[in-house]
Amino acid sequence: MMVDKMMEVIPKDVPIVPSLGNNDIYPHNVLAAGPNRITEHFLGYVILPRNQTRGELTGRIWKKFIPDEERHVFERGAYFAVDVIPDRLAVLSLNTLFWYDSNTCKSVPLAVSSELIKAVVDGCLDGSNDPGALQMDWLEVQLMEYRERGMQVWLTGHVPPHMGHYFDNCCKLSLAMVVVQLTSRLAIR
Repeated sequence: MMVDKMMEVIPKDVPIVPSLGNNDIYPHNVLAAGPNRITEHFLGYVILPRNQTRGELTGRIWKKFIPDEERHVFERGAYFAVDVIPDRLAVLSLNTLFWYDSNTCKSVPLAVSSELIKAVVDGCLDGSNDPGALQMDWLEVQLMEYRERGMQVWLTGHVPPHMGHYFDNCCKLSLAMVVVQLTSRLAIR
């Protein structure tokens, strides 16, 4: 698995802070607010049949990269914060899929179960319980807290902020808060 290879090759004192991408999930581009099977999978929970309770932690995929105190945040939205250099530098791993305008039920194949059809976001509307708006609120609080601590903050994400990829409200909010954002290449399939 890729995570195991990264752990093998990258020196132990170099922090790894992953960000969820649009092709890390299925159906591609579509992610509802958690907890859900995707956030549980990345945290390493064993997914049992519906009539059983959640299984034991198995340490799968990203569990080793997400601080214990941030797991509840990740489970809710697949984003988290980590102090990579204590009292100097924090990295916020953002779930940019919540701001991505392809995260709609139009992206869901017809053959997919109705459980996933609800996997939509409404575009960061003010006062909304939309996962993108809630993440934006979380981001604002994190940035204020780190500023009070005098720390530098790096933001990472997968889908870059751009009016052609984000819902308009989400793009305006993210661009207003961010000077530099580290994003990976957007893979559209």
